[in-house]
Amino acid sequence: MFRYFVVLLTLVGIFNDVSAHNRKIASDGCHREGDSYHCHSADTTIGFISNEARYYEVDRVIDGDTLDFIYSDQGPITTRLYGVDTPESRKGAKLTKDAKSVLEQRGITRDHDDYNDLLEDEKERQLELGAAATQYVKDTLKDKDVFVLFEDSDTFPFIQKDSVGRFLAYVFYTDDTGTGMLNLQLIADGHAEADYLDSPFRYRWAFIDGDIDAVREKIASVALPEKPVPLSPAPDHRLTTTWASLKKRYR
Repeated sequence: MFRYFVVLLTLVGIFNDVSAHNRKIASDGCHREGDSYHCHSADTTIGFISNEARYYEVDRVIDGDTLDFIYSDQGPITTRLYGVDTPESRKGAKLTKDAKSVLEQRGITRDHDDYNDLLEDEKERQLELGAAATQYVKDTLKDKDVFVLFEDSDTFPFIQKDSVGRFLAYVFYTDDTGTGMLNLQLIADGHAEADYLDSPFRYRWAFIDGDIDAVREKIASVALPEKPVPLSPAPDHRLTTTWASLKKRYR
């Protein structure tokens, strides 16, 4: 009888464990449990399969972490680089908020005699950093084939969005050193800080790893999927057919 009781307890424990882990677990092995995370061993595989992943053309670089992509005749798709935050390149509430945060980190409060002047100086500095990050992205992706992998979602359209409706994604490209992830390169070269780290996401492990150079080398060693050869577009007879030719054809 006692043995049956032990077996029953074991089965209940297994069921509870499975139930507790029947949630979305990020590739770094972590998922939310209440207000905290429960972590397993991280899956640090560099993979390129998701609900939406393909080569896109860069339509516009809006700022250091926001781009518009187009695919064929679809787009533009406004995309936010997941895992990073670059300084603002345009004036607005976010710029003021970031500048105030920097002053606060320096111990400068509103009761400082020169607070307003210091705030304006910091806003100008942030704009300069934002412009540099934007130019960095333009230079990095110039004349390169860009592979965009979007963060999966369990709900339609099965791609995660941020609070303002931008699709969250990772941008890959190939250069002389191998495969690069733009999101991570921005951090490595001092143009961005890691962001979204309080949420589980596919490549979170790459942003919390203490050895960013080792992560970059790992990504560089993995080849991107082969770019498909574009099909020749079918001729558009509407552009070549004239009224005179129609009359001749059907006379």
